[in-house]
Amino acid sequence: MGYFIFQSKAFLEGNSALLQSVHLMFRHYLMTLIMTLLLPGISHSQDTLICDNGGFEDGFTYYYGSYATYYNGGNSCSPLDGSNNPSVWSSISIPASDRFAIVNSGTDPLVGISMTKFGNKAARLNNFLGHISNQCSGHRDANKLIKRFKVTAENREFSIWYATVLEFPSGHNDSQPFFSISCDLAPNYDLCFDASDLKCTNKYDHECEFDSIQIVPWTCHRMIIPASEIGSIATIEIIASDCGCAAHFGYAYVDGFCEECDGSALGTAKLYDHPIDTNGLGIDFEPCDTIISICGDYELPTICGTWRLDSIRIPGFKVLNLSIDTSQRIFCFEISNNELDKQQCSDLHAVLYFSSVTTQLPPVITNSILLCYDDYATFDIDFTVGSCQNNNTTNFASDDYYYVQIDITNTFNDQFIISRQLDDPYPNESGLYTILSDTGHGIFNLGPFFIQEGSWDLIIQYSVNCSDTVHITLPNYCSGCNTFRGAQIFDVSCGQNNTWSYKIYVPGQGNNSYTINGNGSYAFNTTHTISGLTQSSDCQQVTLSSGLNCTSDFRICPPKPCNVSCDIEAYILDLYCDEEDNEYYVTLAIESSNALCVKIKNIVTSTSVCSSLPNGPLGPFEEDVEITILVGNTSNCDCSNPSCYKTIFVPFPDCDDLDYRTRQDRDKVEKGKELEVIPNPINGDVFKLRSSLQKTEYTILDRIGTTISSGTFESEYFEINLSIRAGLYFVRYLDNNGQVKFVKFTKF
Repeated sequence: MGYFIFQSKAFLEGNSALLQSVHLMFRHYLMTLIMTLLLPGISHSQDTLICDNGGFEDGFTYYYGSYATYYNGGNSCSPLDGSNNPSVWSSISIPASDRFAIVNSGTDPLVGISMTKFGNKAARLNNFLGHISNQCSGHRDANKLIKRFKVTAENREFSIWYATVLEFPSGHNDSQPFFSISCDLAPNYDLCFDASDLKCTNKYDHECEFDSIQIVPWTCHRMIIPASEIGSIATIEIIASDCGCAAHFGYAYVDGFCEECDGSALGTAKLYDHPIDTNGLGIDFEPCDTIISICGDYELPTICGTWRLDSIRIPGFKVLNLSIDTSQRIFCFEISNNELDKQQCSDLHAVLYFSSVTTQLPPVITNSILLCYDDYATFDIDFTVGSCQNNNTTNFASDDYYYVQIDITNTFNDQFIISRQLDDPYPNESGLYTILSDTGHGIFNLGPFFIQEGSWDLIIQYSVNCSDTVHITLPNYCSGCNTFRGAQIFDVSCGQNNTWSYKIYVPGQGNNSYTINGNGSYAFNTTHTISGLTQSSDCQQVTLSSGLNCTSDFRICPPKPCNVSCDIEAYILDLYCDEEDNEYYVTLAIESSNALCVKIKNIVTSTSVCSSLPNGPLGPFEEDVEITILVGNTSNCDCSNPSCYKTIFVPFPDCDDLDYRTRQDRDKVEKGKELEVIPNPINGDVFKLRSSLQKTEYTILDRIGTTISSGTFESEYFEINLSIRAGLYFVRYLDNNGQVKFVKFTKF
């Protein structure tokens, strides 16, 4: 046996052609065995690797071949025999001389075009010299290349590059040389044209004296199989045919499965699955509207002639508005979000038709983009007003506060601004200020808001003409005795002779009364005006009493001076404590046209400090303070006797509960998901995953489902450095219930 193997090896080494044949047979057998083991339900010719440049570098390993005799049917690319019945296709082993061949890089010997588009190999169907003995007399050949593959999320959208050389006989009807591409699971994307469809011919010198020849240089055709067919077996058929009169030839080169379609000879068009960029390309959506605006770009055909974009069709969708910018070569259209399936995401693509004066080219199909209803639903807001928090005091009601939680969804990553409009602002003040400016959607905890300030409107502004307003009704006080839990202090006003006043209302039952600072007798259920208070920058301490052991303390600050022009407005934005929880800081929203100073008064010691107003938060403070913002009399901020000022009382916050009740939830997570990409969209190679899961197993996929990266982490944040092209990507992960979830992100 050893001798036999040695002698066979020596024999094969002396016969390179036979050696190559044996090598291919062994490779074919090995691939068949592998696919049989991995995919027992699929035969060796059902290639699951369609996106491998067609596999022509390995010859016709995953292809079938067949041929038929053709008389008519060129207009529809459906060959008919001499009796006008469908031609009978006969199987043939491939490669087959002059019918099916693998060609190397180089130029076509007749017309000089490149014979390959990608890599070093391509397939050729037919031959201009034919396969019969008299090579110049022509024949009636139609040759079909067949490829089967299993449809996956990665390959259900694919492209095929081809180049055709079709002799153009005059006077033929329905029997011109033709070329076609079809897929049984994507029947709406069939390609079919014959030599008469294009008016771009040339004469080429050859001893056979051919007629004029129509050339289509390398061009790209896209096919999209519905997602419902994932797991099915698809069949691609590519036909190149001579004429039905046995006098003229047609042949084609095929290459470049699943390659980008840029630079296609018959024109190119592309859609983009990201927000509108600086070039005007992408998707735009207004949360107040139901309209999705989509803009793509295109390249004109490069074959002979003057071409224009004639029309655009969006299969499966009603186009509300269509525009074409011929100078920038950008097309835009609008659809309603009501057309999107609310249960599952929808594929959207465009079909473009290029034409000249007398000719319309085969349609150009764009890539598809995935539109999910949840991403384009009109904005939605849910809000919850928190209960009263006593700020860890007993009788002092002025520091009782609450928070407001809002859940914002469906903003399409647009910027939004949240503002607060007080129902009862101080005199000469608008009572309007911005609480938060952010993008995207999520859950936000807003506050602290002091109950003494009264009710207000929460305004969310998405654009100039798009906003939503919700009215915030307050909880009752939770400090002091029950009698004064519903008290209202309002309508702080300026009085005559440099005085000021406020009104107070306490709901109650019976004929009982209460006192203010131990004086007077004030009836319940009646509004009382407390006036004649001396105007100053100091707030006033007020104690309401009713009977034994029933008191509630308030601190009421004066209005701005009303006898001068004073444009200062200031409001508390945030309170936060230091790490030891024994000091705190204050962030204010301040508006004024003047250079400002600040006076800080310690309530316990009644001492004050005056300084210029710093940028950023004020503090640290260890006690309750009164903060007076004022227009300084000198450049050194002399705070004595200011003519224009605004005073705000700030109580020492309950630091143990401050994070939960008053901090804005800036590390928000997309509603219903435990994981998010930060930032989104991303601009560079470095981004983070934020997860609320104990252990996160993730996989990053591109838009056709190809795995880009994967890993596991147990921290809240995980940084990723990944060089990827601009486009749409997904993060796949398992939630707490073991269910597969996806988060979409975009790379600019």
